[in-house]
Amino acid sequence: MKRTERFTNLAEVQQEKLRLNEVRKQHQARLERHWHALQDHDVRGHLLRDAANDALRSWKPLRMVSSLLGDGSVKSAFSAALHTRGGLGKRAIWFAATMALPGLIRKVSGISLDKLGDELRVSYDRIRDRLLNRQAERSPEASDRHV
Repeated sequence: MKRTERFTNLAEVQQEKLRLNEVRKQHQARLERHWHALQDHDVRGHLLRDAANDALRSWKPLRMVSSLLGDGSVKSAFSAALHTRGGLGKRAIWFAATMALPGLIRKVSGISLDKLGDELRVSYDRIRDRLLNRQAERSPEASDRHV
């Protein structure tokens, strides 16, 4: 195997060292910008949400559930669930609601606003009554306050 001579004198070596030093400085500056960005809480949150969204989107059971729930974006549903304060149940409800909302809006487009308002009021009343009943079952003092 023939050996090739890269440099003919020390000046060329020195010039190559200077060029490589400039390349190193550019890479160092880029790494410092990335490091400072990663120290920002919002940037880390966006990266985490994006990674979780990609992981969930590739998960087959979630793809099946999302096709059943409606046309909502998995990313927007996941984001809504992450930004909701509360327990796992509340986050799951927000996730499902965000997934189902576009399909529901399309299905109820033929219903009048008065009928839709009545249905929403009845649903709200039922949910409120159910929650108050559960609260009353759990503590006798709570039922005294709501009577």
